[in-house]
Amino acid sequence: MSILASAASGTTEDSASFAGRLTGHSPLSLFGITRTSADGQHGTGMNPGPWMTDDGGSLRPGSLAVLLDLELSSPLFTGRPSARAGLATSELSIDFVADAALLEGPLTATASVIQKDEDGGLVRGQAANDGGIVAIATLAGRYLKMAEDYRGAVDLNPGRPDPSLTMRQVFTHLPHVTAQGAALSVLSSPWLANPRGVMHGGILAVLAEYVASSALDGGGGAWQPSSLRINYLRPSPLGEVVSVRAVRIQQGRKLALVKVETLRPDGKHITSAQVSFTRKSVPADSPGRSRN
Repeated sequence: MSILASAASGTTEDSASFAGRLTGHSPLSLFGITRTSADGQHGTGMNPGPWMTDDGGSLRPGSLAVLLDLELSSPLFTGRPSARAGLATSELSIDFVADAALLEGPLTATASVIQKDEDGGLVRGQAANDGGIVAIATLAGRYLKMAEDYRGAVDLNPGRPDPSLTMRQVFTHLPHVTAQGAALSVLSSPWLANPRGVMHGGILAVLAEYVASSALDGGGGAWQPSSLRINYLRPSPLGEVVSVRAVRIQQGRKLALVKVETLRPDGKHITSAQVSFTRKSVPADSPGRSRN
């Protein structure tokens, strides 16, 4: 897995200064998402960069969730039953291709509808770059009744990402290790929200994988995700402090499973997720590799 140097290493910036730099951003601009339009169809891409890394400089494949949630929900949104119908992701599943080189050029996503009716639908898709497919995903979405003045706002001009921001700055704090795994508290802020004014589904999936990797011995530097399954149970309104709690279910020599719950201040679940990991291989010339 390719590694990027983390701009957050050794920094003494506090969360207030991070927040000042994040103002005006959206989940799409923070994670290098691009939107193009050709023949009336909107295409979705992602520029790789430091925003895909954790505090130790390890690439976090879960960052692809912002791209995949957006692309896979798009055909359901454009095909919604009325102009005043909203769409919410109810489940997102991602399988990551082992040892995929996520930095080999810009990423693109494609999607196709498997099933759709007046209540919602199921979509599958993938993310790929010049090196080939890096992830395969499915998304289940459901339609919502919205206010009379709702017109289905979509962010078609995401803006440019900030190359000095890593996940530490995006979420303003580092996950901390607990007896059972790891935890992180995040303020539901405008730069983490979708056009409906609640925390973006892709962001919640990124958080699940990010905190889950911190729950394992060696953290993101020792483990890479093989799959992410997340269910969305209720929205997270702006201004609330979201608690992300990761618990190790199993950690062996080569495989690990982590359960992640995201909670509102009243203890109600926002999401429930499971992340599977495989241990990264140790290079043959690594000082830590046994010579026996």
